Amino acid sequence: MRKIPFLLLAAVLLSVTSPAQEFYVRAAAAYAFALPGQTMDGFGFLNGTITMTNISGLGISTTEYKLKTASFSAGLHGLLAGGYMIGKNVGIELAADVDLAPKKYTLDVIDLSPNTNAPDITITSKTGAMVILMPSVVLQTAGNRWHYYMRSGLALPFNTHIIEQGSADVVYGSSYNYDVSVLKIKNRFSLGFTTAAGVRCNISDRVSICAEASLLYLSLFRKQAYITSSTTNGAPASSSGQNIIVYNKNAIVSNSGSTEESFSQPYGNIGASIGIVFRPDMGKKKKK
Repeated sequence: MRKIPFLLLAAVLLSVTSPAQEFYVRAAAAYAFALPGQTMDGFGFLNGTITMTNISGLGISTTEYKLKTASFSAGLHGLLAGGYMIGKNVGIELAADVDLAPKKYTLDVIDLSPNTNAPDITITSKTGAMVILMPSVVLQTAGNRWHYYMRSGLALPFNTHIIEQGSADVVYGSSYNYDVSVLKIKNRFSLGFTTAAGVRCNISDRVSICAEASLLYLSLFRKQAYITSSTTNGAPASSSGQNIIVYNKNAIVSNSGSTEESFSQPYGNIGASIGIVFRPDMGKKKKK
């Protein structure tokens, strides 16, 4: 049994010292399904819901989305990665995961105003230009055409803020207002983990196609929220740029609502991707 660690170490050293060193670039398109990671809501309860309260000053409270079934990294993704195979079986890779069409969570509140048939209040939440960096270690089998591989590493949230847009179409007595506001919710930095397994098929000396299944585990605590734009009947309102909520991890809550308890938002996913791998010719020119 004591020989097993030494045999594994010897296999790694042989792969590192092998002459199959090469750079590669990988580009892929992926679709990710939600893998929620927590159920604690903004009020500290384990019912796992995000609730909008006192909507447009009407005293309405309703569920916007459920943490148990939501993930802000779900949807269509694009991946761009650069890697270096130290040997035939071991390599390192840095990938950037960018959302192309993130999943949108929408809440409609209907019949507040008898003068409109459309939803009177609509609230949508999604990520805005999400970027997650993923440094990983790659292990692969050595073959002439087919290669099976796996990679595991860290998930570093580079840009993961949430854009929440609300529109209200409601009659207030004898007046009519159509209000639109955009809220930007920023998160605190937190490490996540990623792993994937896939297959690569060489179609030429320099080009391959690949397919993989991946898993991302990441949840981020809210840091602050502020209004980026606000209009009333098409005219700019004065609340644009106003910090409205600071989220505190020490559970300090103010009566005015300007400070609330921080809670984590789900960013985990299970994804599937297909892509292309290009290996540039980095060899030295032959001497004449």
